[in-house]
Amino acid sequence: MWLLLHDDMADPKATDPVLRESTRVCAASVSVGQTSIDPDVIEGWLGPNVLKHPMIACAVGETEIAEVIKKHDQYHDLYVEFSPVNHIDSNDPPLFMTCSAEMDLPSRDSGHGIHHPVYGVKLKEKSDQLGHECHLVIPGYSESKKFSDGNDFLFQMLLSSQEGGVRK
Repeated sequence: MWLLLHDDMADPKATDPVLRESTRVCAASVSVGQTSIDPDVIEGWLGPNVLKHPMIACAVGETEIAEVIKKHDQYHDLYVEFSPVNHIDSNDPPLFMTCSAEMDLPSRDSGHGIHHPVYGVKLKEKSDQLGHECHLVIPGYSESKKFSDGNDFLFQMLLSSQEGGVRK
């Protein structure tokens, strides 16, 4: 999801041929992905239990969330960079995202918080606002009108990319 929504990192002037290659993909299907790992953002979305998950601190090399919160200004740019929701624009390839139906808030515990469907909801809201194609499936909450599941989505995206480019 990060790679899908991030600008192409190819460097056409690089001497290394690998660095000249595009990092763009034609589409992605994600299951229960984290669209932000910024503690300030996700605590506002999900409540304090999400901050108990060790991934939030580990992402910036810390072991305790208290240190992360104390040093948030120091880590702010990393959290912005690591969070796919910050990279969406209308030119990004299509995304299909599935989430669980456990929409209760605040999150019950760190596991529920780190895999909460609100991540998908927030990404979908921003995608819609910016004109980015995003399909979000949350049982009982949202569905895709075009695709039966992530495999159907990927097959159609891959087939359309072989026929002359990514469809919008």
